[in-house]
Amino acid sequence: MTGKRFLILAACANFAIALLHAVIPFMGVNGYIYFGTSELALLESQGSPVPEIATWFLALVFAGFGFYCLSGAGTIRRLPLLTPALWFIGGIYTLRGLILILDIQRFLSGVIYPMRQPFFSAVALVIGLMVLVGINLKK
Repeated sequence: MTGKRFLILAACANFAIALLHAVIPFMGVNGYIYFGTSELALLESQGSPVPEIATWFLALVFAGFGFYCLSGAGTIRRLPLLTPALWFIGGIYTLRGLILILDIQRFLSGVIYPMRQPFFSAVALVIGLMVLVGINLKK
C-alpha cells in the first residue's frame, strides 16, 4: 500500500469522526455519556451551550485533520506547514491510541470498563499509525 493510500484512509477516518462529532450534540446528554464525557453531559443537562460549542469545534478540528491528510496525499492543494502538521496529527492520534495499553490493563485486572473505550483507543492508534506510515512512505 502506498503512502498516498494510507493518508487517504486517514482522511476518510477523520471526516467520519468529524461527522460523528457534528451529530453528538443532537443526541443530547446520552450522547455525551456514551462517548465518555460525563462532564459535558452534566453541563448539557444544565442547559449550558458549552458542550455543543466544544463538540462542534472538535468536528471542525477533525475535518481540518482530514483536509491535511488529503493534502499530504496530494489530492488537494498543498496546505501550509503540511509536514509538521501531519507529524502532529499522527503523533496526537498515536498518543491517544496508546491509552489502549491502560484499557487492556483495566480489562485484565477485572475493572468494569466499557468495551467501547478500548475500541476508541484502538481506532485512534490505527489512524495515528496510518498518518505516520503515510508520511514515511511518501518520502
